[in-house]
Amino acid sequence: MAHLDKAIRAVRCNATESVYCDNVLLNGQVRLPEALAQLGFEVSERFRPPAGARAATALLQERIEDFYCELTITTDASRSWHSPLMGHGWILDYGRGSVPMVNAFAAAGKEILQGELNSIYYALQDASRYHDALFAGKVSFSIRSDSLLAINLLSNPKSHTSIRSEEVKPIVHKIHELLSRSEVKYDWVKAHSGDPMNELADRLALVARRCFASNISTDERQHLLLQIADEGVDVGKTLPLRLGRFFQVH
Repeated sequence: MAHLDKAIRAVRCNATESVYCDNVLLNGQVRLPEALAQLGFEVSERFRPPAGARAATALLQERIEDFYCELTITTDASRSWHSPLMGHGWILDYGRGSVPMVNAFAAAGKEILQGELNSIYYALQDASRYHDALFAGKVSFSIRSDSLLAINLLSNPKSHTSIRSEEVKPIVHKIHELLSRSEVKYDWVKAHSGDPMNELADRLALVARRCFASNISTDERQHLLLQIADEGVDVGKTLPLRLGRFFQVH
């Protein structure tokens, strides 16, 4: 009974709060209300399910929002030199012991800057499939890319006037629109410098592009991405990964 006594005292709002319970047998010997009364609790069999359910739901939602309050997104793009094709890879990481999610996608594209920005945009779209209120302002973002130009364009609005490519402007606008209510930090990561998440994003983008160019089936592509996820990523220790749902731009 000691563990029961400790658990109840840990969750009660105050010492006079009644304990609601069913009239069940404990170990086939004593009724639960009687056992609780022996421990000094005021017991009531009148349970208020609606109020209890609402309180539990609100508390659960609060805990979920607190857990998913910071999202780090690392992205990369892989351009084909032989055709207008771009591979995109990204990692979504909420930290706090959660398992980062990886995904990849390939689409037409000529300019590497366009590809790097699209990788960020696709990653944001992908993340929103798992969090309905992702862009409501309660989640802060850290966007990591090895494209210094892309990071500068996103972090410095005044530099937009220097954008000449008509393909790039709308992407920058869409990213800013999605993140308009959120706290955002844009970080440049030097390419091929040993950053494990950047190397992983590069690998994901490369696989996506080569699968598309080789006309590999969706199932086989997902299998290859799943293998990458199963390998994990070395961050001083092997960090497990999981593969997101199949991503496609509509």
